[in-house]
Amino acid sequence: MTERAKTPHGIPTSMPHQAGSPADGVRPHRTALALTLALAAVALAALAASAMAASTVIDTDTTISGRTIWANGAYEVRANVTVAAGGTLVVGNATVDFRTAEEGGAGIIVERDGALAAENATFSALDRPYSLVVGGHVALVNCTLGGLMSSPPTRFVYFESVGGLMLDGANATLRNVTISGTSSAMVTAFDSTVEADGLTLQGEVLGMLLMGCTANVTDLELDGFYLGLGINSSRVVIDGARAEGCNSTMWAMDCDLEVRGLRSSAFQDHIGAWNCTLRVEDGTFTGGSTGVLALGGVVDVAGCAFDRTITAMELAYLKGSIVGCLATNCTGYSISLSVLDSGVAVPEFTVDHVTVRDGVEAAVAVSECGDLWLSNLTIERCGDGVYVSGSTVHLVDSRITGASQCAEPGCSTAATGTGIWLETTVLWLDNTTVTGCDGPGLFTYYSDVHAKGSRIVDGNGSGLIIIYGGLETQGCTISRNRLYGLDVLGYSVPLASQDAVWGNGRADVRFNTTLTATVVDAKGASLAHANVTATSRGETVGPMLTGFVGTTASFEITVFEFTYPASNVPFSPWTFTVSYKGFTNSTAVDLATVTDSVTLVVDVLRPDLVVEGLKAPKTLAQDKRTTLRATVRNVGHYLAEDVVLTFYYRNSAGFTRVIGEVDLGTIAAGATKEGSVNWTMEAIGDYTVVASADFDMKIEEEAEGNNAQEAPVEITLKDEGGIPDPGALLAVAAIVAVSAVAVLAFRRRGSNGPT
Repeated sequence: MTERAKTPHGIPTSMPHQAGSPADGVRPHRTALALTLALAAVALAALAASAMAASTVIDTDTTISGRTIWANGAYEVRANVTVAAGGTLVVGNATVDFRTAEEGGAGIIVERDGALAAENATFSALDRPYSLVVGGHVALVNCTLGGLMSSPPTRFVYFESVGGLMLDGANATLRNVTISGTSSAMVTAFDSTVEADGLTLQGEVLGMLLMGCTANVTDLELDGFYLGLGINSSRVVIDGARAEGCNSTMWAMDCDLEVRGLRSSAFQDHIGAWNCTLRVEDGTFTGGSTGVLALGGVVDVAGCAFDRTITAMELAYLKGSIVGCLATNCTGYSISLSVLDSGVAVPEFTVDHVTVRDGVEAAVAVSECGDLWLSNLTIERCGDGVYVSGSTVHLVDSRITGASQCAEPGCSTAATGTGIWLETTVLWLDNTTVTGCDGPGLFTYYSDVHAKGSRIVDGNGSGLIIIYGGLETQGCTISRNRLYGLDVLGYSVPLASQDAVWGNGRADVRFNTTLTATVVDAKGASLAHANVTATSRGETVGPMLTGFVGTTASFEITVFEFTYPASNVPFSPWTFTVSYKGFTNSTAVDLATVTDSVTLVVDVLRPDLVVEGLKAPKTLAQDKRTTLRATVRNVGHYLAEDVVLTFYYRNSAGFTRVIGEVDLGTIAAGATKEGSVNWTMEAIGDYTVVASADFDMKIEEEAEGNNAQEAPVEITLKDEGGIPDPGALLAVAAIVAVSAVAVLAFRRRGSNGPT
């Protein structure tokens, strides 16, 4: 068996050729391309005998049905030249300039079974863009094209217009060709066969668009495009390409695509693929968003290097492999794998011999994958090593070193410096080492770990943190971690069945549980905003604040610590101390009998305010001022602070209005204070006057329903026993005068009789 070439690290740099690759599909078309080149050679050999005169102007529409040669001169084209079926246009050692009064008024159109062969030729626009459309055969060798025209697409594409060298059902050979300009695309090909070697494309929008094509492209140069290559429903091999200054280098859909030796520097994605069979080998990807972004299909990436991308590879819903790759200085997840579910005995996606260094986030992030194999990984100095969620993963023969939340080139807000982070996952850990992480070597949440021959050692924060999960170890070493070897919360992990070598900083094993504390007073009323602190053997958890119903968040407290070969160190009971408005109480909680929650009682003394001796008149004339008085007594067992006595009235319809407030300050237990306000009422009627202590319910009391006293008051007309004011007298006099006049008039009318 022939061994593939390897990098200096000893990892493979390429994948073996697979049957059915784009290369196999391209080879049958090379016969037609060879015929095109032969045609060009024969035609060029006859230049001296049959060439059109140099410095020729073509100013009328021309159809070529035989053979025409433009050679050794300058040609100015002011009209459309059509190469009909059976016709051949040969251009050699010539300059072809297009001049027209309107865009598209000049160009070359090669119809089906027509041919265009050019060598050492330059095609350019003197004023307006020209068209170069080929439906037959074209061979361009050592040619330069510039100023080509854009035009509306003739079929569905993802751009408003296409352009450049237009190939529609053509057989094209391009050797050492440069195409530049501002048209929407430099090369647009539909249902064509393209053989390109040494093709340089320079422009702004799109370098090459291939739809329904078969293409072999070697030594491709792309410069300055929004999208370097757009490929749809095609079979393409790209061998040796360089892309500089492109927003995105390549996007493909429903393709069979092989990319070898690509050197890409992009602002966004380098390679994007949707439902493709994609093979990427020996590429270098620098900067930008994602190196290889693929959704669906089959994707194999081998021998590639990614530097300073946000994400090196993001793959989802597909089969394939990542082999022999290097990712450095990524600012997002270096490798992101989602929904890769084989469900078969032979894994359908594998990651092997991959190195990730100095990433800000997790080196490898796995989500919703089934039976995924990660082998021979080397992960150094990343935010997290491997992050896995909702998956089944085999991590084999790997090494994770120095995970840190702050790794070059920056600090993460998501990473935790954890070697391996698991959520709802099953992990098979075989012959893997995790060392020197700021956080734990392995953190699990509702996950199961089956570890064999693995080492979680040397300077991790803790070896393993297991939260509501399971652990099985066989021939493992969990030692020299700074805090604990195994830190467990929730489900019991059987220590007796663990096959591991221990020896850690604080203890080898710590078992923890969670308790929720509820704080009430002696009558069972919840105490909001009480501080609760738990202590045991020098450990302190809290203080934690109770909520409105008197309940704290869960306390995570230690049940016991165990150090091999020493005995168990119990942390039960824990003492819970409550502090509430100057009142404290401590309760010992035995973890052998309390497993979920605990109720803590604090004997809280409170004031109790009542209102006595409300003084208000039974009747009161409107607009007459009176003084309302009341006494507030504290019949409780604790002083009341910031007491406010409020006077208000209520009418028969239930409408209330505040008359006034009196700040009484502090009232000690058993003491009284009096307050008063002045009141003048304008509207007559029946009212109820109320004196209320702590009207806004700001003071916690022993009883809340005894804070008010009320009294009825009738508001009458002005005081009838007094002297009316001058205004009232004038009003009465006016009424009397009007009445007298009316009586006299009536009598006079009666004495005269009817008229």
